[in-house]
Amino acid sequence: MSLKKFKTAILGVSLICSLNAQDFKKLLESFKNEQYWKTCSLCEKNLKEYKKNSEFLNFCALSCLRANQLEDMARFASLLKKTKKDRENSIYFMTILYQKELLFHAVLDNKNISFVNIPKTNYILSDIFYKFVKKNFIKSKNAYIFKDDKKKDISYKLSVEKIDGEKKLFLRTFQGKVLVKTRIY
Repeated sequence: MSLKKFKTAILGVSLICSLNAQDFKKLLESFKNEQYWKTCSLCEKNLKEYKKNSEFLNFCALSCLRANQLEDMARFASLLKKTKKDRENSIYFMTILYQKELLFHAVLDNKNISFVNIPKTNYILSDIFYKFVKKNFIKSKNAYIFKDDKKKDISYKLSVEKIDGEKKLFLRTFQGKVLVKTRIY
């Protein structure tokens, strides 16, 4: 069994003990299909009923993180308080949100955040945050270009743009000159 399947199986056993079968099936199916935005939304609908369930909260925070819905992720992460592991996970999730907020402020308002020293996570925005703080980028008009440390043909473009009348942080991934992924925060 692969690690991914093993984690999903363990997650399934933990969650099924506390969620009704219908809720569990919908959540797990959308997660397995990598429809993290849908999983995050389903979690939101079930939050009131399961807000004291650590497995549910961790699962939902992770789903929202994978969907790049960091504000939704924070709702679940802020409720993780029961165990030491819950609190560690909460800090992990909130660190990512804080890095996003600092980047948004720095890019939009042209603020210096080079003095900030917070933990690094394995999330892409964390890597971009540390490159930004170290000024390891090329500025191009209103955007910042970053090179990937491992894959030389991968680069990232960070900018703030309006979408539906609201300013959002955009992180675009390029392979060579081809846009391969856009994350909107």
